[in-house]
Amino acid sequence: MALLEKLDRDPVGKALYVEFNKAYYTYQLIIVPPATGNNGEIYCGAIASRRISTFHPRKKWMITTLSLRATRQLLALDPYGEFENVTSPEGAREKVLTLASYAYQDNFSNLKNQGWQIIWKPLAVEISLGEMKSVVGDTKLPISLYRRIERARINQGYPEALVREEV
Repeated sequence: MALLEKLDRDPVGKALYVEFNKAYYTYQLIIVPPATGNNGEIYCGAIASRRISTFHPRKKWMITTLSLRATRQLLALDPYGEFENVTSPEGAREKVLTLASYAYQDNFSNLKNQGWQIIWKPLAVEISLGEMKSVVGDTKLPISLYRRIERARINQGYPEALVREEV
């Protein structure tokens, strides 16, 4: 194994978690930024979303991946084939929001027009190479990523219950 080779557990970026509320429903959105693997393979960005309620608290995550062409246009590669390195959570949040605004602006517009509201501040959570492969390649949301988001929610003061019982 090469000294600089990335392992599946090594962080490759920050995913952005946004939670929207409307009446008895909660819409969860996770935006996964693009990343590169060991051999220069590109993992496109993705968005995972689901709408849960008191009636359906365990809905399946729907995952949509960003096209490779759009990924290359949005994010510049450095001379080593790596995406620009962002070290601060604010920088990561800004970078992912820029990607999301280009790639998924219809989704955000639809949510706004349908009356969904962001109640809590969005969270930036580290995502590993293995989790990136799972989201983009297998279109499955890894439980390790979701648990990390749940811990961050609680630490930032979000309510423990995902769905409000009363309006």
